[in-house]
Amino acid sequence: MSKITNVSSASKWEKGAVAGGIWGTSEMSLGSVLHNMRIPMKGYILTFIAITLMSGINIRWRQKGLFYRAGLSSALLKLFSPSPNLIVPAIAITIEGFLMELGARIGGNNPIGYAIGGGFALIWTILHKFFRAFMMFGPNIYILYEQFFEGTVGLAGLKHIDPIWGIAALIAIYFICGVIASAIGSFIGHNLETNIRTITYTENVPSFKPEKQKAAAPSNFKPSLVWMFFAVLAMLVGLIFMHSYPSVIPFLGIYFIFAAIRYSKSLKRMLNPKFYIPVLIVSFLSGAFIYAGDKGMLSPKAISGGLAMVFRACLMTIAVNGILNEFKHPRIAAAIRRKYGDRMDKTVATAWETNRAVGSVVTGKDIRTKPMSAVKQLLITADNMLDDVKANVTLVTGAVDAGKTTFMAAEADRLKQDFRVCGFICRANVYAERKDDYRLTDLVTAEEIPFCKRNAEGTFDFSDDAVKIFEEKVLKDSENADYVFIDEAGKLEINGEGWNALITELLRRRITIVIAVRDTFVDEFLDTFAIKRANIIKR
Repeated sequence: MSKITNVSSASKWEKGAVAGGIWGTSEMSLGSVLHNMRIPMKGYILTFIAITLMSGINIRWRQKGLFYRAGLSSALLKLFSPSPNLIVPAIAITIEGFLMELGARIGGNNPIGYAIGGGFALIWTILHKFFRAFMMFGPNIYILYEQFFEGTVGLAGLKHIDPIWGIAALIAIYFICGVIASAIGSFIGHNLETNIRTITYTENVPSFKPEKQKAAAPSNFKPSLVWMFFAVLAMLVGLIFMHSYPSVIPFLGIYFIFAAIRYSKSLKRMLNPKFYIPVLIVSFLSGAFIYAGDKGMLSPKAISGGLAMVFRACLMTIAVNGILNEFKHPRIAAAIRRKYGDRMDKTVATAWETNRAVGSVVTGKDIRTKPMSAVKQLLITADNMLDDVKANVTLVTGAVDAGKTTFMAAEADRLKQDFRVCGFICRANVYAERKDDYRLTDLVTAEEIPFCKRNAEGTFDFSDDAVKIFEEKVLKDSENADYVFIDEAGKLEINGEGWNALITELLRRRITIVIAVRDTFVDEFLDTFAIKRANIIKR
């Protein structure tokens, strides 16, 4: 079945945030894996995967506008992650989302439209490199390509081929690859069954989060709209007029000097020899090669042309860096917040919860050894994220005295290092000879109160006051928490008593719940609360 109905009630932006959360998670986690493995063409591979996932999701949802909303949500996820220097990748993802949406508008909200959009999105991965080269080297970059192409095909005796056909062939190859990526996703999504329960077995509570980078040192830098204007002006003048009107170079040089001083802290990367030496060499040789003519690359004209190319490359780097720095101006941020604040907050929250839901899939070994199986699991998770059960659920299971409480306490302490944790664990009175007396321990305040006690008949009497106190406190604490721990749930909750009301309410929220459940009650517990996706930790 290609279209499912259980997501029809979800808002357009909620769907976009779920899809974007999957897109962003794959970018952040797989990007790190590919980088560490030093696999080339990382950007193309990640875009291919994104096209597959987005096509697979929307072939099931058929939601108009999903692609651009997913792109924006994924970009927000990257911008709000701890890693720095993500503005450019976020912009690239946004453009890819709009290009996929453009294809869907041209070809229709169907596999053909998705295929066209996939082709457009993958073409962007090569076009944006051309745009970067154009900004660095100016219009002469095509002359350099033309001369290189003619020299290369000339060696093969194909001098009659126009250089434009080389670009056309490259674009065609990328478009076809994008179509293939979309076709794979559409095929998987179309043939995937609905209403499937997804269970992932893990050793720890999933806590996927991008690796934290070293915090930036406090800065006295104050963004300025005037400086942003000069940065945009310098970039445009450098691109359009510098080649034809060399008289603008002194004015650009003045801007370059003052901008280099203003952005000195953020331009430290330029001082790295691994960065500036290749740029200088390539820029100089490119310029010299273009202007050499019959007089050779050591002629004054070739050398001056090479130096001009070097200056343009450095100017563009300074100008773009300036725009990104000045874009942080409070007025710009306030304007965006006024218009899109509430929607952004909800979108980011949903995307992060999706991130936690699929983190164990994206970082697991199946993504490398069984990619098709991993894609299916991600698509099913996307469906289930839009069910009435909004929360991510992790069950800690085991027999009596298997160590569930001890494990949950340790996991709560671990997660507190990076996340906001609330809830409670239930411990036996350590001073008693038998486990006849249990107390609830608040994970926020460490406060303990009596919970239940074994009576003369051998059964337990539970404190209604304790249940009421912790229900109210956990619901309040969970409004600002990432994880909620409940120790434990079982037959009482299955029969509508105990923590049933608390669990039911929490399941409606975008939050991660960790619940201890005896192994004999797991299936019945999942059925009772209609939980279709869960992580299970066996003790």
